[in-house]
Amino acid sequence: MSPFRPDSLPRFALAGVLALGLLVWLAHGVALLGFPYQDDYGEGGTMIASLRLAQGTPIHPEIQEAPYFVNPYTPVFLWAGSLFMGAGPTFFGGRLVSLASGLGVAWLLFTWLRRRAGIQAALVGTTLFVLHPLVLGWTPLYRTDSLALFFGFAGLLAAEAAMRADEPSLRRLFPAALLLVLDLYTKQSMIAPVLAAMACAWSGSLRTGARLSALLVALVALPALALEAMNEGRFLGAIFGHNVMPFSLEQACLCLGAYLSSAAGLVGLAVACAWLEGIRRHRLWWFFLAGALPIALGSGREGGFYNYCLELHLALSVLSGLAWDAATRGGRASAWAVGALVAAQVALGGISRLPPCLLSPLDHLRFETGFVLRGQDPPWRKALSDVGQIAAWLEAHPGPILAENLGNPTILGRTPWVVDPLILFTLARSGRWDPEPVLRRVDRQDFAVIFLQVLEGNLRFSPEAIARIAASYQVVGRVGVDLVLLPRPRPSPDSGGSG
Repeated sequence: MSPFRPDSLPRFALAGVLALGLLVWLAHGVALLGFPYQDDYGEGGTMIASLRLAQGTPIHPEIQEAPYFVNPYTPVFLWAGSLFMGAGPTFFGGRLVSLASGLGVAWLLFTWLRRRAGIQAALVGTTLFVLHPLVLGWTPLYRTDSLALFFGFAGLLAAEAAMRADEPSLRRLFPAALLLVLDLYTKQSMIAPVLAAMACAWSGSLRTGARLSALLVALVALPALALEAMNEGRFLGAIFGHNVMPFSLEQACLCLGAYLSSAAGLVGLAVACAWLEGIRRHRLWWFFLAGALPIALGSGREGGFYNYCLELHLALSVLSGLAWDAATRGGRASAWAVGALVAAQVALGGISRLPPCLLSPLDHLRFETGFVLRGQDPPWRKALSDVGQIAAWLEAHPGPILAENLGNPTILGRTPWVVDPLILFTLARSGRWDPEPVLRRVDRQDFAVIFLQVLEGNLRFSPEAIARIAASYQVVGRVGVDLVLLPRPRPSPDSGGSG
């Protein structure tokens, strides 16, 4: 008798879709690992912070002192990236850490769901996590998010295992607390796992809540005090004060709305999980979802983006896998309804784009995956290959520089002044940074060359800074996505005309 059974169809279909999604993800990761220049704006400042660590330079200096560097992140990911800086600045190491962390999250999700709910639930949750433009486009970047998501999820799984015991001891809770603290020291704003673990612990028993809270406070406080001392009292002010940015509800609605539109099936599956299973059985994961929702609103802060939805996406993926398990135990009608939601989300996640720059898995499959598998440069890398021409401009114009895309000149040995202009000029609006020393240097034409994406409507330099740059510098060319600006000719002292 053939071992094939009709109820194996969903398993084989999901396994095939997951394998294809992983192939597209890995191909994109390989393409980005082989691209030596900046792909996302935030990569530049993060990579420069790693470079400073590798060089033994403080990553939380006084922001009022030249050459004006600000770093709003805790150090774990920056340290991991610095390990690859032996031969000089590179995006490779940090991107590798991020890609491996994203794949690690998918692996943890699959293995946990398989153990908890079976192979088909594992395939559902992992497929829906992987097959989405947010995971595909964001996780390979030189950004702190992927590693933080990995530590946070691993901490939640460790907390869940520890809290299966009645009144777990400090020793049993310690691995979960350590992983959750590593999450905070990778990216301090990704706090949904910490909130979820604490809420679950306190809802279980006061003693468990008190023990976990005490561990977390101790493990957070000791490194914070050490880092505060090492950075001459600037660590806490940098990671919290420099992160207090203006908030736009309109931007938050745009980002969160676009994400939720691309994840409508995931939302439906979470609702199905609540309907079929209730809340109490999986309370840790509902606490995680509840903590992730306000974090997703962080996409509305100045400089925020879809990455604030990563925890929300993971929480919905977990609940989707649990919904499948509940539906297959709930009867044919439940199974068909949940299966339709899974199919709809597979299609939606595969074709959705998150504007302006996160393309769909289908886009990557059509325009990138095949090129990478054949050992060729995909079209986007060919289109950006002229970024390397920045080297000729730097060689021809030695001296200090300003740049909007910070990483590209840094890779070539010329770190710009004002890292990061988005943060610093935003801080200037509330009087927390004085831009006048930089602008006086602009007036004197002290910068040898300036690279900006645009003049009108620039998002990272203030309107006053752009006006003063335009008064003293002129556009002389373009390299990659940047305009090249050189000092305007000054009238000679004896060139006065007669009437």
